[in-house]
This record gives sequence, structure tokens and C-alpha cells, in this order.
Amino acid sequence: MPIPARTPSARSTPRVLLRDLAHQRILGAIIDGTFTPGEKLNDNDLAAWLGVSRTPVREALAELGRQGLVEASPGKQTVVTPIDPVVVSEAARIVAALHAFACEEAADHLSPEIIQKLTNANASFALALDTEDPNIALTADDAFHNILVNASGNSLLAQTLETLMPYLRRAEHAHFSSTAARGSIEGHAAIIRALADGDAAAAARASRENWLTLHARIGSPRVSTTQRDD
Repeated sequence: MPIPARTPSARSTPRVLLRDLAHQRILGAIIDGTFTPGEKLNDNDLAAWLGVSRTPVREALAELGRQGLVEASPGKQTVVTPIDPVVVSEAARIVAALHAFACEEAADHLSPEIIQKLTNANASFALALDTEDPNIALTADDAFHNILVNASGNSLLAQTLETLMPYLRRAEHAHFSSTAARGSIEGHAAIIRALADGDAAAAARASRENWLTLHARIGSPRVSTTQRDD
């Protein structure tokens, strides 16, 4: 497997943290397409890339296997799994609902400063799209939505989203289009307007539509923006 440029050695880091570091770096490479679907991952190569022993690499790969992002058979190399549109669709629906919930929770204690942070973050997102770099654009999109996740005051919300977002971001990296993503600028603006007006329900609807519409454009045709009334 071709490996990215060598990272600074982390051998002085406690092993439990080395496992987390290895997981984070390999996960990031799967999400951004550095490691492509079907690519074989070699323990030794990964260890050399990360500057760690094979043990934290194996632990990280085991966790990625539990997430369904790699597959390993006894006696064989680990392989990056294909992007599963069904899983992506399911994750998109849950993520959209969770971000709508974040809007509802945050609306109760939003300050003018947070509204301004959202406005600034949306402007930064618009500039990020100009780069046509999915890493920059999707990082800026995360920054916007994370303001509301943090403002919700619900720590479990952030933890839950962290487990789901890799499925979405991986698909979005693979199908990224800055032109398609520009619709999110107005989607973000609609969220901000609703929150500024104190309309939590409208903000939640705008957030849900933003997530599902963006994903339908970029990631998976299976995702519908239609919301059930029951």
C-alpha cells in the first residue's frame, strides 16, 4: 500500500494514547480517500508511517473493523471497505435529526455572541468553498455546526455525532462538489435567521433540511429531505 508522508514519531506517548492516535490518523486517511475502498492496509507500513509499534496499529484497526470501515480476515491483510450507500443513508438521517435537536437545545440559551459566531463561521465556509478543497470545505462546515452542538450543552450529543460523522464525510469527500455544496451557505443562513428570531422549531427544520439536502446532492441518492408528520 502507498503510505502518506511520515508523521512525527509518537513513541513517547502512552500506549493507550498511541492507539487513539493511530485510530484518528488511519480514520482520517480513510475519510479523505488517502486510503481508498479495497486498498490493503499493511500493519508494518502503517506503523512506520505513524512512528509507532504494530500493537497500537492493530488495536486501531480492530476498532475501525468494529466501525465497519475496514475488514480483516484471519491470516490476511486488512482491507478498506467500500462506501455502503445504505449505511450512509441511515447515518445521514440520524445526523440530521441530532443536529436539529442541537438547534432546539441551543435556542434556549443563545447569546448575540453565538449568533455572530455562526454568521462568521458561515462566511468562512463560503470562503472555504472557493478553495474547491473538500478537506477545507468540510472542516469549515463542521466548525459551523459544532457551534450549535457545543451551545446545546449536551456532551453525549457530541460523542454520538463523532461516531456517525465518518460515514457521511467519507461519502462527501468521494462525491464532493463545491458548486453543489454552495446551497449550504443559504441553508446555514436560514438556521441563523430562525435562531435570531427565537424560532427553535424553524431552526431545527432548517438544520435538518440542510443536512439531508446537502447529502442528497453530494453523497447518496437514497436520502430524502421529506419529513414525516407522524
